[in-house]
Amino acid sequence: MIYQTPPLTTDDETVLAEIHEMRRALALVLRAPRRWRGGLRRTMLARAIRGSNSIEGYVVTEDDAAAALDNEEPLSADEQTFAEIRGYRQALGYVLQMAGDAHFVFDTSGLRGTTAASTKAPTPVLCRT
Repeated sequence: MIYQTPPLTTDDETVLAEIHEMRRALALVLRAPRRWRGGLRRTMLARAIRGSNSIEGYVVTEDDAAAALDNEEPLSADEQTFAEIRGYRQALGYVLQMAGDAHFVFDTSGLRGTTAASTKAPTPVLCRT
């Protein structure tokens, strides 16, 4: 060893104790959350909705996709396009919720229920199987 670490003085020990106390006190504030919250999560979901729907030809702004997430009215999208975006948002929410259910089984009955719930029609919606 080229250099040896000098022994800690009483002042060094005091400063180290203060640093450890500050780290303990700030741990809850500085710790990164496990799940995205707030604006970042909302923006990423809005972008996912916008991107997935643009493939199908339903192009909306990021603000309109965010409005669908927040159950608000669209800023610029027409009624039909926004209905498609809102339906996709509901389906996405359903999939995200069911992904954590160990007993969930994907079949056409789940699609029928989701489709019927996402429309304003008073009668059930028929799906092709």
